[in-house]
Amino acid sequence: MLEEHERATQSVRVETTVGSFQETWLADCADRLAPRTVHSYQRISRLQAFAPLLPLELHEVTARHLAPVISRVTAEHGRPSGLAAFRSLSAMFGLAERWGYIEMNPFRRMQAPTVPKPGSTVLVGADRAVDTQKVPSCMGE
Repeated sequence: MLEEHERATQSVRVETTVGSFQETWLADCADRLAPRTVHSYQRISRLQAFAPLLPLELHEVTARHLAPVISRVTAEHGRPSGLAAFRSLSAMFGLAERWGYIEMNPFRRMQAPTVPKPGSTVLVGADRAVDTQKVPSCMGE
């Protein structure tokens, strides 16, 4: 996969879409990462929320393009999936940056969605329990 990249970068820079680079990235991942990680990346990349990004040129993609995609994944599939989408796309754009397709990974300007830790239950009385996720914190969160 690296040889293919070197041939591509030695010639005149050809505009590369997110969709075509995504295929290259997934193939590269399959060569060097654990199968479970590759499967996770493939599953995330098939989500419909990514469709608007696929025809864009890599260098055109900004945090403004990515934030709604991550928000949509989070809204439709939950926070853990939103975080997985954030990490997957960040890894893909990180490789694009390392290989010289883009100057800077747009995820550097973004904050990953948070995934709350499972709440614990506190006994409040003989017959009542309170989920700490639903109790307001003294920190104003």
